[in-house]
Formats: sequence, C-alpha cells, structure tokens
Amino acid sequence: MELFDILLSMNLWWRGTKIEVPEIKRDTYDEVQELYNTSKTMICIQGLRRVGKSTLIFQFINELLTNGADPEDILYISLDDPRLISFDFPIIEAYELWLKRFGRRKAYLFVDEAHFSRNFDLQLKRIYDNYGPKIVFTGSASLFLKKGISESLAGRVISVPMNPLSFREFLRFKNLKVESFVSLEEAIDNAYKLPLEIYSLFHEYLLIGGFPETLTLKPEMAKRYLRETYVERVLLKDIPTIFGNVDSLKLLSTFAILAESTGNKINFTEVSSSLRLKIDTVIKYSDYIKASGLVHFIQRMSKSVRARRNIMPKVYLAHPSIAGAFSEIRLNEGVLVENAVENHLKADKYYWEGKREVDFVVNGIPIEVKFSNKPETALKNLQELSRYLDFKRAIVVTRDILKKENSNDKEIFFIPAAVFLLSEVR
Repeated sequence: MELFDILLSMNLWWRGTKIEVPEIKRDTYDEVQELYNTSKTMICIQGLRRVGKSTLIFQFINELLTNGADPEDILYISLDDPRLISFDFPIIEAYELWLKRFGRRKAYLFVDEAHFSRNFDLQLKRIYDNYGPKIVFTGSASLFLKKGISESLAGRVISVPMNPLSFREFLRFKNLKVESFVSLEEAIDNAYKLPLEIYSLFHEYLLIGGFPETLTLKPEMAKRYLRETYVERVLLKDIPTIFGNVDSLKLLSTFAILAESTGNKINFTEVSSSLRLKIDTVIKYSDYIKASGLVHFIQRMSKSVRARRNIMPKVYLAHPSIAGAFSEIRLNEGVLVENAVENHLKADKYYWEGKREVDFVVNGIPIEVKFSNKPETALKNLQELSRYLDFKRAIVVTRDILKKENSNDKEIFFIPAAVFLLSEVR
C-alpha cells in the first residue's frame, strides 16, 4: 500500500470525517494542553498501554478542529501500525510526503507509539529543527523513550507521565465527581461529605478500575481483556520487539513471580533458582518489565545510596487490577490496597525496615497500610521508626476508621483507604 493511502486511513479528518472521542478526559489532558499552549518544545506523553494516550491525542485533535484548525494542517501517524514496518524512516517520510501533497508550513504533528521506530528520536529532531511544527508524541516503553530523549532530544522535549486511572478519575468515569482533599486535616474534617458509593466503588477500582476500556466490561471479561490485550502484549510483543533477544516465556514467568510478590522484597537469587535462569538474565528481564511500566520497585530507606542499591527492593504492580488478570496470581485485599496506596504516592518513596517495618516513607512522612480490624497495631511500627527518623506526623491507612490522635507528640492520621486515595500527602 502506498504511504499516502496509509496516511489517509489514519487522518480521517482530511476527508471531512468526524472522529468520535469520549467526552470524559483524563487529568493528563489539562497538563498537556497547558504545555502545548505555552511551550515551543515537543511533548512526550509517556505511559502504559491502554491508559488512554491515543484517546487523549484524538481528543486534542478534535478540539483543534472544533476551534477552527484546518484539517489538512494536522498529521497523525501511528507507528504501531504494521503497514509502516517496511519504511526505514516512517516519521520523516510521512511528514515530507504530507508537506509535498498539501504544501503546509503551519503544522500539528502527532506521533503515536513512537518507540516502535528505533530511530524515532533522530527523525523527530530533524523535523523539529528543520520545520518547527508543534509536536506531540506518545510511547509505552519508558526506558527506550528516555534513552532516545536524553541522547538526541535533550532540551527539545518535555515528558508528561500518564498512569493508570487514579481513584478520583475512576469515579469520574463512573459519573461520580469528587474533589481531592488538599491536606490531611481537610480529609479528616470533610470525609463525611463524600457519597457513600465511593466505598463500594473502591472495591471495584481495586479489581478492574485501572484502565478506561475495562470499566464497561463484566469482571471476568475485564480480567481476560487485561491479560490478552495489555499484559501479554507488553511481555510477548513490545519488550521482545524493542529490546530483542528475549525468551518470551521466561519473561512471562519472571513477571508472574514479581506480581505474586507484590508488596514484598524481591530476592533475585531465589528467582534465578526458581526459573533456572542466570541471575544477570533475571535482573535484565526485571529491568525490562520495570521499563515497560508494568511494575515499580521501591528501595529501603537508608542514608547510604550504595546501601539502598544493595538491599532487596519491594515490588508493586502499576495497578492492583493487573493481578486479577491472572487466575494463578492470588493477592489478598490488604495487598491490593497497599498496592493502590503505592500507586497514589507520586513522590519518591521508600520502605523502612528495622525489627519492624513501615510500608512507605514519603517526604519524611511514614505511611502504614493496615486494612484490618485493628489498625492501631501500626503504632508499634511507627514507635520503633521514631527512634531512627524524626517525624511530626504519620498516616495509617485503614479499612473504615477515620480519626486523628496524638502519640508521643506526633500527629497520627487514621484515614480509610478510599478517602486516602482522594487526599494529598503533606
């Protein structure tokens, strides 16, 4: 098929065809829009498969068209399209063909799944430097994107992360609009105003609530969809395509062990023995899985950077619903809640371990998840931590207890998990 015919099929607005897009927008949309209107640099929307990156682009294109942009000024290219495999420089070839056909100088260029072209960074750099269009591109493999950005696009691009749905976004997709609490005090004082539905929806959020496309599916269908069109596609297609020389089945087994270990420390030596793989290969595969965004690792808190690197990290999924996609992975509700809390904490975080353990320390604030009938048991962990870390306040994430109390001159906030995921940590 000729390249221009491929572009025609991707850019339906050239033929006057209206594009149908969801009305509900992710929070990332406003951030991208502000950057687009105020910055001359390229914008990279970086995130997992199925979190809504392509939808955001089409929503953005639709708004440009609604505001009077000429349809022929807008060029969209999806590098995930197998019809582009035969082209060595698909972005440049498409852009220059588009210029030749339409003679445009004012341009809006959108490149979807840029990482599927190994030299995408050099192509974008050439177009940006020679023609200066507005450029937005997306990608799912963060390590590969960061490598390209750091080496070739330094100073020319701003990256915007796009994560699975936050709990507040999930509620918005369920037609339940709630505002975030800007402080722990506000959460304590105003949580009673929240609609009671959030507590039942919180359970649904843990099981299937991370990805927009699963929200209208029945639970079992949503889990199957996550496994086949998301997790397995990342592990069996994306990673081997980008990094090469990967045993896909061993990669899948490595992921299964990481997922089963959610909330726990990972001993790569034990994983190596279990899978009968060299430890260097296990670490490499784990790095690939981390780079894809499927899992996060957090380090133990230590004043020594070397010590943090040498101590076993704890592992968490990008969203707790990913565990449900695999029937052989069984995580209890407390672990799913802890995973959701980890996802909610955007700042750098660590876990602390002495004789006892505290789940997270963020900006000097300890956070312990106790999704049980006796969350007060967390106070013993916090008391031991206070011997090593001088903190003024701490948080215990609970099932349903909401209160603030003072303990040894420290403020302890007990906050239900559903409320905590709607609160900022300060």
